[in-house]
Amino acid sequence: MTRAREVWRHLVEQYVVSNAVRPRLERPISLYSSLELEALLLRWMSAHRALNAKTFQTAREREFKITDAHRVHLGAGGRWLFVASSKAGITYYDLDSDSSESPSGVELIPNQIAHTCPSWVQVTIEDDMQSPFVGFSVAFALSSHEYSTGATENWHHFQIWRVEAVLDGMQRVIGLKATQIASFPHIHRIAPHCSISLRGPHLAFHVMAAREYYVCVVDWRQANSLPSKYPFRVAQRASFPSVSLIYHSVSIMSANPFFI
Repeated sequence: MTRAREVWRHLVEQYVVSNAVRPRLERPISLYSSLELEALLLRWMSAHRALNAKTFQTAREREFKITDAHRVHLGAGGRWLFVASSKAGITYYDLDSDSSESPSGVELIPNQIAHTCPSWVQVTIEDDMQSPFVGFSVAFALSSHEYSTGATENWHHFQIWRVEAVLDGMQRVIGLKATQIASFPHIHRIAPHCSISLRGPHLAFHVMAAREYYVCVVDWRQANSLPSKYPFRVAQRASFPSVSLIYHSVSIMSANPFFI
């Protein structure tokens, strides 16, 4: 290990801990070369300087057209842009790609609901800041009268997906892959979900049933293991229409669930 690499590693580590919103490393810092650490730090500092300048001027712009953007999420670090469709599919874009043209999307999760059937889809994406490699968790709340496989019965489910890094031979992140890790039915006799939020093992959702609004919380690991009778907690309850504007969305803000 050269002295130059030690210097750049120290500078990167100092920059990370000195920022209130810490930049995201996509892999353990020990796997970065001296040149990669230098380029990373200079990019961060350039972006910070541009964002704090009186006259904002971007150093680089990426433009592309998306036909079905039900939900958009920019991952921590600014490299991965996720676009969820209204049919419960997700495409990602690598904004750091070397192509001079617009980045092309890569299908991460195929559409799960047929385009011709009525459906209600809510999705949320959580950045995994604890993993040594870049990673994300995805939660879907799906309500449809026809599943894409051709089933004709009503289909009302939650899904949890794990998104992990795809590495090359040099342990560099070159893409993403998704694996479904949990699936369980909606709570019986509730309307489609107004919003959902995911934080670690907790899934919160905001629903309306019998002209009342509810904010419910479940441990999705328990629900996946006991799909027919999983426990859940009602965190908030109010009558329609008193909270129709107040509880427009729900978000878990910390490990001890707090909602807005």
